[in-house]
Amino acid sequence: MKISEPMWVAGVRTVKVYWRGPKERYRIIHLNEFGTVQNPNPKGKGSIARAMRNAERAYREAIKQAIREGI
Repeated sequence: MKISEPMWVAGVRTVKVYWRGPKERYRIIHLNEFGTVQNPNPKGKGSIARAMRNAERAYREAIKQAIREGI
């Protein structure tokens, strides 16, 4: 996991969290997550998006707690 420097996007302060693995495997993750023309519904399609959706509330609570504790 990597975190970008803070930046402004459409007037909102933003930090980009992304993944860069060996041998540029992030490209393979993209194909598995969204499919391709030849394979529009690969096994596990949408798994990363589903995991992020399921973890959103816990993530927000962890951030709130860290801010309360002064990180």
